[in-house]
Amino acid sequence: MKPSSIQLYIFLFMTVLLLLSCENLAPFQDNEVITGWEYVQDKTDGADTVKITDIQPQGAAAETASVLTIYGENFQPGVENVRVFFNSTEVTVISAGETEIEVYRPKISGDSVIAKVACHDRINVAHSEPIAIAQVVSSFGNFVSAEQIKDFTIDANSNIYAFLAGDVNSLIKFEYPSQSRSIWIGELDAGQPPYGFYTPIELKVDVAGDIAYTANIEVLLRCGADGSHYLNNRVDMLGANTIVAREFDYAFNDDIYVGGINSGIIRVPQSGGVKKFDLYPGFTIKALRVYDGFVYVIAKPQAGTTGTYGVYKNEINPTDGSLGASTMVFDWKSIRNASTYELNDLTFSASGVMFVASGDAHSPLMKYENDALVPVYFDIIPSPINEMEWGTGNYLYVLTKTSASFGSGNKIYKVNLGEPGAPYFGRE
Repeated sequence: MKPSSIQLYIFLFMTVLLLLSCENLAPFQDNEVITGWEYVQDKTDGADTVKITDIQPQGAAAETASVLTIYGENFQPGVENVRVFFNSTEVTVISAGETEIEVYRPKISGDSVIAKVACHDRINVAHSEPIAIAQVVSSFGNFVSAEQIKDFTIDANSNIYAFLAGDVNSLIKFEYPSQSRSIWIGELDAGQPPYGFYTPIELKVDVAGDIAYTANIEVLLRCGADGSHYLNNRVDMLGANTIVAREFDYAFNDDIYVGGINSGIIRVPQSGGVKKFDLYPGFTIKALRVYDGFVYVIAKPQAGTTGTYGVYKNEINPTDGSLGASTMVFDWKSIRNASTYELNDLTFSASGVMFVASGDAHSPLMKYENDALVPVYFDIIPSPINEMEWGTGNYLYVLTKTSASFGSGNKIYKVNLGEPGAPYFGRE
């Protein structure tokens, strides 16, 4: 039976329609990635095939690299024209040229991860050979929903001490490496005269294994290595120097430098007595670290004070421990283009790299180099980072507080940076 003219016309029409449709669809063949370009790309004659030929760095350098470079052929220049995936996880593209694409490290890890590149006006998704992506960030400690981590510190044996408010209200010890948890000081009571154990702002282990701490009062306090909190546990009274103690650090001569609210930095010599330096009037010292003969601080102007929010340093006189004039390292608002995020903490690696912590939504951890702040593990570490402290290996431990309410998003994370921290004089 011969087909009718109408049936023949319908067949020809559908055939032409199918051919036209095929010419207007990009044949991206990958079930794991969706580019969003399948129905807007024209399959032009002679379109180039994208290929991945290499990914750098490799080996040990790749284990802690924040940025990866993908090399290949026929990439389409422009970050808006390129999408990059590792398995099915998309990453942020930093730059894109014809033969090189720079991307931030993916969140995922594994021994056989496949990188994939799709370009807007190309005809395929390029696949790499399997590569290893090491895990660089992991959570630390067993915390429950009713606990709020106020601060933490680490001793010379990598044991971690965390003060937990909320229902617990105790100083908890996590043994290294098992992370087994025990109450180091429990049922804390600030009502014992003259000093019980107050809720700490900053905790630091000293050479004797005791823990010195500040508590948003005009005193630097200490609790015993055996877990006791005894009556005469103050290191030194700071009230006469009109400073609310918040941040402190040990220096190379075992002196302690303390900063806080109501201006000034206090030196507490181990031999006794205190000395106030009239620095940063009208500022709040948000972080204080001693490194390479300087006291570094994050200083923020208080309401009504004219000044620049940023990182400063003061040279330590090795003879008498006095501090030199303040020198700005960087202006926080300027270096981050008028950032609305808070700058919270700073620290140094053994090689002298400064790391800063903030509330930046994508880059809460950054390193300062070549007069710029460079993201570390972009979009991998939860934000904000409120406190940082080095362990005794290549790990930086960071505390994130995503909410002020008890048990809401308070966690400690272990970050592999590939090198140890600078010497910490309090526990060395």
